[in-house]
Amino acid sequence: MNMNTINNVIDVFWRFLVLGCTSFGGPVAHLGYFRQSLIEKRQWLSDRQYAELVSLCQFLPGPASSQVGFALGYSQAGFAGAFAAFIAFTAPSVCLLLGFAYIIEFVSIEVQTMLIHGLKLAACIIVADAVWGMWAKLCSTLLLKSLAVVSAVVLIAFPIIGLQLIVLLVAAVIGGYFFTASSADRTNALALNTALQVNKHIARACLILFFVLLLMAVFVAPYGENSAQIAGGFYQAGALVFGGGHVVLPLLEDLTVNNAWLSEQTFLAGYGASQSLPGPLFSFAAYLGANISSSLPPTAVVLLATVAIFLPGFLLMVGVLPYWYKMQRFTLIANAVAGINAAVVGVLAAAFINPLLLASIGHIADLIFVALAFVLLKRFSLSPLIVVVLSLFFAFGAKALYPN
Repeated sequence: MNMNTINNVIDVFWRFLVLGCTSFGGPVAHLGYFRQSLIEKRQWLSDRQYAELVSLCQFLPGPASSQVGFALGYSQAGFAGAFAAFIAFTAPSVCLLLGFAYIIEFVSIEVQTMLIHGLKLAACIIVADAVWGMWAKLCSTLLLKSLAVVSAVVLIAFPIIGLQLIVLLVAAVIGGYFFTASSADRTNALALNTALQVNKHIARACLILFFVLLLMAVFVAPYGENSAQIAGGFYQAGALVFGGGHVVLPLLEDLTVNNAWLSEQTFLAGYGASQSLPGPLFSFAAYLGANISSSLPPTAVVLLATVAIFLPGFLLMVGVLPYWYKMQRFTLIANAVAGINAAVVGVLAAAFINPLLLASIGHIADLIFVALAFVLLKRFSLSPLIVVVLSLFFAFGAKALYPN
């Protein structure tokens, strides 16, 4: 590894460490933070390339925002950069969740409530910026604008698990047959293919490993030792869930509580913490691992659960990358991807409105603050950290305005 690559890895690690400490609000908010910090400011990829990457990760099972972060790290420094991005983005939430049980007893309920409120407001501002920017770049025609709006309306009106994937598929069909991608679109796809080029032998090995481990998790692990059951259970959760962290949490409850690995009270305490901390929600696996009784040392169980839940999503993404972008050389596929990109804007807009905005705005003052902070963000290109700090100051100060 030459010095230039080492410097790139260090830069990737630092950027994602900051994001791991400040990216509150869940998977959709993370995509907004990534775009604002790495795409808009540092231009690691173009907006269209970024949207195509998001589209791919929305299609695949696993933690979508972590998969996007993994790919962004890979684009800058290969697999070393990908692992640096994953470790840096995930480590803060893992450490916070492991320390949660000790810290929470010293923090009052009132302070917890204000903290969570401020972090939700920050997420609103960042996601609003992402939706605004992607709308301007990716919805250039009446058809694409219509796809984005209809996608958002459908997902808001019918918040059903799995509907997001159907919306993206329908948008792909409509885009494929009724939209004509420009040569610039295909050039962007080719450029992204270069930025995320994966050796086909490595890709095939990852796909084979993904399916082999899945078969073992389903048919072998349940009959093995406790450690094998833990690894197999968390691997299945990561491999078979579409929709990211919010969807996997009920599956983890079924895995851990119903198997009597831990109590429901312990699970729910960590569940609440994982919703309010920065970083990927899949990090909740580390908290669960720390509370599961096993013959292995607690640290080993934490690592086993964490690696097992993230691994399938990364294996599948690396395995699919060469074929996904190769297909975009065909006109029909390029047109379909344009439709998918527009639908992704709708998906983000729907998630911004419900649950993020509806769950965050409790008073007219909240709405005014979000609007003003959004204007400041666009005017002065504030960093995500400053947005978080301002939101926390407002949340604590606003308590005096409306104590109830």
